[in-house]
Amino acid sequence: MKQNNKLKELYYTPVLSEFYLGFECEIIEESGKMINRDNKKEWKHETCDMDTVLLAHSCLEHENSDYLFSDLYRVKYLDYEDIESLGFKHIGSGWFENELQNFRIRKWKDLEVTIWFNYSYNFNREDESEIRFRGDIKNKSELKNVLSMIKFYEK
Repeated sequence: MKQNNKLKELYYTPVLSEFYLGFECEIIEESGKMINRDNKKEWKHETCDMDTVLLAHSCLEHENSDYLFSDLYRVKYLDYEDIESLGFKHIGSGWFENELQNFRIRKWKDLEVTIWFNYSYNFNREDESEIRFRGDIKNKSELKNVLSMIKFYEK
């Protein structure tokens, strides 16, 4: 039971509005077919295409006590591995920087993230002109969207 609680801390059940083309989640599959929750669960990483988005809508629409949306879909909360996979190097204490060292990310506790552009070690903490984003980011897909919005990279 303790192991199951630990997994619940690492993952959450997405809401339908989170599903879009390119959204990353995990789904239960067996030989390419959805399975019921009584069988052995094997989670497969999925980057949503149109079929996946439509399937999520259909699953939620037809959910019942034998067929729960939360048993079929999950999303991993943002972690250090996700940030590193987007080209950032972990430099300690929740800090990450890109190869050019012009973008820095700080992952605070829980979901809070701050992203700086042209971060300086002499950075005046009162001056937030270099902060490009401060807020909660739940998962890798959200971080990718924020980085795209602040022009870190194009989608």
